[in-house]
Amino acid sequence: MASEQAKDKHYLADELLLQIFSLHQLPSAATIGRERYEVINVPRGAIAQDGPVVNYDDNDLHTGACTHKHDEWKAQLRTLSAITRTNRRFRELASPILYRVYPGQTIANPKSFLRTIKAPQVSDLNAARFVKEIVIDPWDGLNTPKSAQQHVQSLGPQLALVEKLSDAAKQWNDETHVALLLFYCTNAEVLDLTGPGAFHTEGALYTLFQQLRRLGPNTLARNNEEQAAARNMPMDLPMRRVKKLFLHHAEHHYIRKLDGLEPMIRLPAVESVTVYRFWNSAATALQAFQHLEELNIWRCSFKSRDLLAALKLCAELRSLTIISAGCTSVLGRLMPEKDHPDLAKLGKVIREKHKKLRKLRLDDREIDASHPTKLGSFKTGPDLEELALNEACLGCYDSQQRTEPTVEATETATLARMPLVEMLPSSLQSLIIFRANHWWHEAERGPQAGEYARDGLVFRFDAINTKIFDLIQNGRYHMPELQSIHIDTPMAFAHDVEQFGWTCQQIVGDSKLERPSIVADSLMKPAEKRQWEATQQMRASKPSLVLRRVGL
Repeated sequence: MASEQAKDKHYLADELLLQIFSLHQLPSAATIGRERYEVINVPRGAIAQDGPVVNYDDNDLHTGACTHKHDEWKAQLRTLSAITRTNRRFRELASPILYRVYPGQTIANPKSFLRTIKAPQVSDLNAARFVKEIVIDPWDGLNTPKSAQQHVQSLGPQLALVEKLSDAAKQWNDETHVALLLFYCTNAEVLDLTGPGAFHTEGALYTLFQQLRRLGPNTLARNNEEQAAARNMPMDLPMRRVKKLFLHHAEHHYIRKLDGLEPMIRLPAVESVTVYRFWNSAATALQAFQHLEELNIWRCSFKSRDLLAALKLCAELRSLTIISAGCTSVLGRLMPEKDHPDLAKLGKVIREKHKKLRKLRLDDREIDASHPTKLGSFKTGPDLEELALNEACLGCYDSQQRTEPTVEATETATLARMPLVEMLPSSLQSLIIFRANHWWHEAERGPQAGEYARDGLVFRFDAINTKIFDLIQNGRYHMPELQSIHIDTPMAFAHDVEQFGWTCQQIVGDSKLERPSIVADSLMKPAEKRQWEATQQMRASKPSLVLRRVGL
């Protein structure tokens, strides 16, 4: 007994080992997808460790050229793989961490990965059950054999189809490997997919998604479970547990529509969808959003009329994010002004249709539009808990008129004089206030230089201070749940808030004020790209304001 106790002292607890092993775990599929396709792309050659990148190559933009973290991720996978080969105990603890995220074809060869996860691993079961998140890089959509699409169409999702796809994959075909990953990793809950430029409705995957959307909860094996288990074949239908989708397209030079991905969005288990940089899609494709609980639209150019019509159907939404395409992106340059969402109409839709909405984020910082944004008051409508808006939506400008007043100027002056407690819901817990790019630079120089005349109004870049201070003074009873206010400005707060039970800090890198990096595209000259990245890096290094209520 004593010897066993002495022996046990040499072993670390499983909980501690899991913490150590988790240090090598890959980031989430969503993070990998954004790093690879949504941040500013890194050119071929040496990687710039500090400062702006001094050279760009447009040919990199459609290849997933952000390779600066690939070596790091590969090293993490090698370390975890070595840990699983140490002994049985380490294998049982580390295997779920190793296989949790499939990081895409760019890092992990799909043929080797499929062979690995099909082989018996822990407790004589295969490792496919550990895969919870999948990244799919662009595949070759042009060279898919017609037989693959024909097999999907004629056989449907069943074991015979998996066998046919396995035979086709021996010829190293991208699309069949993608399909097999989905068939074997049936426990996946998150999918980050970047479609190729040639993705179309005649491909094998599109046909498969259509069939999966229409099928009931039958298994692949149906009445052949024992046979499937004996041959290490999957038994569950693919994509049945996927709750979150992150959808990109690979061709940054060009514009793609969302239409071909509509069947995937309509899959029964999907609750959350994030779409990046898609163009003028059909109204029916946008209506695929109607069953979602979370919708994130990043720099897409959908017709305002079609988007508003689709959002009217999204009665189950609990979280909505719309990040507008700015003038430095290909969509922003090509997008007609009328295609930017009409915020006045959007506000009306949210108040009337989205009763379950709890989180709203409308980020138009990349649009150089200085005029006030008439979103309207949220005093009535859903019980929002987190709200992120441009300060122009909150009337953060001087109401003093310097020219003959117009109807629009009179309306915006009224908004400027309206206290925030009359505009915000009493349920609000967190308020995030964005500042447009051109205003941000002016604000850094101070209020004495911060005047901009338009529509008979004067914009002052410190007006936000007055609005927020009034909210802190008078919001204790009107907004009892409010805990924090995040302001996207480098200026110090001009008022003492401690007397009202609040603290004020200047911090760098506030996650609530996340500024999504633009994708450098072929319409930007190299000098513009360098200037953009330098601006983003400079802005990221500057502090922003965070005000918090004490005692909550």
